[in-house]
Amino acid sequence: MASVEKSEGSLLLGAVFTIAAAFAVATMASIVKWSSVAVSTELLMILRWAIGLLIFFILLFLFRPRLGLKTDQPFAQAMSAFCWTGSIYCYYLSLQWIPMLDATLLLNTGSLFAPLIARVLAGERQTPLAWLANGVGFIGIVVVLQPTASSFNPASLLGLAAGILMAFRLYINRQLGAKEPFERTTCYSLAFGLPICLVAFMIAGFPIYNWTGHMFTPSEKLIPWLTDGLMIGAALLLGAFAMAQTGFSAASLRFAKVGQIAPFRYFGIIFTALFDYFIWEHIPTKSAWIGFAIIFLSAMALLKIPKIDAKPNSPETTDSGSEHIKKGS
Repeated sequence: MASVEKSEGSLLLGAVFTIAAAFAVATMASIVKWSSVAVSTELLMILRWAIGLLIFFILLFLFRPRLGLKTDQPFAQAMSAFCWTGSIYCYYLSLQWIPMLDATLLLNTGSLFAPLIARVLAGERQTPLAWLANGVGFIGIVVVLQPTASSFNPASLLGLAAGILMAFRLYINRQLGAKEPFERTTCYSLAFGLPICLVAFMIAGFPIYNWTGHMFTPSEKLIPWLTDGLMIGAALLLGAFAMAQTGFSAASLRFAKVGQIAPFRYFGIIFTALFDYFIWEHIPTKSAWIGFAIIFLSAMALLKIPKIDAKPNSPETTDSGSEHIKKGS
């Protein structure tokens, strides 16, 4: 009985961290949508990774100065960073041609692909109800998107690529979760991702754009401190949420399997729709609300699913969530 309660408590913690990460993704998407009219995607990527890394080291110095950053899994950390950076780059690019809600929906297809990847590469089993909940969540995505031949946008393939890369990121992070503290994974995700952003910036021809001329009204441009302050504030928020999002994602995988927390990533779609409404006054359609309800119900169903261990003697199964916390401290 105690083990069942611990399992449910771990899943709840995994869900909370996943929803927090989804909120961070939606917030960053809103910042990027606002600024992408005058700032290149590549420059935004550099700002996000560089400021996120700077904030990470400041917090590390203040609160965890004794945390060792040396990793025994450099290749896995590098691959996780590559998949994450590539996913976010594709996601940000897709925002230029398709609605933010559609782009976020496609990014979250990673939640559907991740259990399949875990099954194929690691033989990790999921309960039938977990598969059903993930499938129902995907149906919610289809209801919101309502894809038709006439409405298909080739840029949607960028969003789908973002989802597939994110699925590999989730799988790799799940493997790292049993061996590395999430703070270390956060550090390497930012540290390995920044050079990738710089390479993309170089290949694109160092685009910057005229942000002061396009992002602010004439009256705002007459007050330089306001114009510069808004841009600096947006960059700081982007970096802070970048660090928080990868930390929340890594922490969530310490408490539950990929398949169990996957539907909770769909909450990012709901957050995106809310930002779209309150900032740009885009009212979700009736089908969107129906899709949101389906997504929410699929996520709630997972709260009653007990953890199923793929291998009885694997590190995943022998270490409880509390032991993982001790390892990360």
